[in-house]
Amino acid sequence: MVAGANARVTPAQVQNAQELVRRADAVLAQMEIPLDTVEATVRLGARLNVSVILNPAPAQKLPVDWLRLAGYATPNQHELAILLGADPATDFRELMQATPCPTVLTRGGEGAWYREHGEPIHQHEVIDSTGAGDTFNAALAVFLHEDLARAVRSAQGLHGRRAVRHPARRTGWHAAPGRTRELAGQDTHLA
Repeated sequence: MVAGANARVTPAQVQNAQELVRRADAVLAQMEIPLDTVEATVRLGARLNVSVILNPAPAQKLPVDWLRLAGYATPNQHELAILLGADPATDFRELMQATPCPTVLTRGGEGAWYREHGEPIHQHEVIDSTGAGDTFNAALAVFLHEDLARAVRSAQGLHGRRAVRHPARRTGWHAAPGRTRELAGQDTHLA
């Protein structure tokens, strides 16, 4: 990765990718790009009826209308509180209820909770959650053609397998690059 490359992604580039987005089953957006580009991505996805999975990392408060337009939000508990401008001590289930789009909340070794409609539901099937957030989000995008419960369960299974030991890193763990779609055996088109 080139340092600073994410900061150079522009709304104009998002608009130029409109045909690619139109053919996609899902678009994954993270907060590592400029906020105006995140907004352009969420708005384009909504206009084209393509689900945008908003991974709010690094966490920051977002306008509620962006969340209404997003297909899904995939924060951890800390990120969700910041995203909503809420007290971090608030029960995560209450925060999930306040989120205006379907939400998949990752809780490390406790697994994931999801809420599409109604009350949050716990999905506990964790192999190892260390360093696998990007893989979890990519796998979720691959499996969204199924119902949300199955997509969360499948993403948890894949992200645990993709967290591998890396001796050159100080932390020792990272999400392995690579083959989420191949592992999933899916022909899903992601933008």
